[in-house]
Amino acid sequence: MSVVEQPAAKAASASKVLPPVLGKSRTPEAIPYVATFAVSPGFDLPKGFEMSRYQGLKLCFRITDPAGQEKLVCHWEDESHFLAHARSFQFELGLPQPDVAGFVTRVKTQEERFWRKYSWKEWVVGAAALFGAFSALHGYFANAFDRPDVDVVFVDSRPINVVAFAPFNTEMTIVNKSAYTPTRVEVAKAFALPVTGGNSVSLQPNLQKLPLIPAGQSALLQVDGLAPETTQRHGPPDSYNLELTVSARTGFFWGAREAKNLRVRELRVWPSGIGWGKPRPIAIADARQPVDFIRASVSIYPGRGYPGGVDGYVIVSSAADEDVVVRVIADRTEELPPSPPGDSVTHKVNFHTGALEKFLPYPLAVTLESKRNLTRKRWN
Repeated sequence: MSVVEQPAAKAASASKVLPPVLGKSRTPEAIPYVATFAVSPGFDLPKGFEMSRYQGLKLCFRITDPAGQEKLVCHWEDESHFLAHARSFQFELGLPQPDVAGFVTRVKTQEERFWRKYSWKEWVVGAAALFGAFSALHGYFANAFDRPDVDVVFVDSRPINVVAFAPFNTEMTIVNKSAYTPTRVEVAKAFALPVTGGNSVSLQPNLQKLPLIPAGQSALLQVDGLAPETTQRHGPPDSYNLELTVSARTGFFWGAREAKNLRVRELRVWPSGIGWGKPRPIAIADARQPVDFIRASVSIYPGRGYPGGVDGYVIVSSAADEDVVVRVIADRTEELPPSPPGDSVTHKVNFHTGALEKFLPYPLAVTLESKRNLTRKRWN
């Protein structure tokens, strides 16, 4: 084999061209037809020869046998095309009657691997079509098969500050994370759980059952409550964590699925007047060594505002040989004379604070000085 002609008029290897042509012609409606013509040595297809002029002509190539005889082999789509155009084809190329002409039957080729039968473009298009079909089916049947998937989020995550027996509320967003399925949601549990407070407190949602939440959208829910009594009348605020549990349901095959708020929101219940915490040592360099001087901090917790400040006092009792003197760092202070000496000595300091803002802790610094060194345990 030396020359191959295609409609694009480009030379190519017959081994690369012939199998695809045979494959394309192998249909129930058309049986390929081949004719061979004897040609003189050096025969070649004329310049400007266009196969498209002969409808049904698929392939032409020249072969030379070992004796030097040359043949022109022509492949036609079927016999009818050959009979319709063979005469004009022979006349234009100056060809004699065909030596052999007949149908192509019982063609054998090497088995082609499955993934080589199609180009990468066909694979990409096929994969995209398959993905599109799956997406369409999933979207169509999502109502029946998708599991519920919701998030519960506080609209505002800052702590809620209230006094005992005061009403409060908070808003929450219920997010339907499914891209296809609407979700039915109802409130299962709503509580304020104690962290440093007393008992848990039941909360009341404004809606027990929410309207159907469309796919990818959210709904707003408000939860109301009443602050409990403080565990200490004049102590620091009690702390609670607000928690909401909802039950979400989608489709026909999955049961209800519970979801809780992703982050807690703190509820702080303050005393209705003034509260204070325990003194905390803040200035002991080495806790293992006894010292004769210590600084401590006391926090004052106002449940309402005091623009003019408040009055208070600090009393410290100690053994006579310790005689611990107390001093308070405040706007105004008054040190009273110690109690008469005996087994113990008591020192008292009156003080007045600056303005106190509602729900804002006020730190009060206190210094204590002893006649002799005391251990950390004794100071506490």
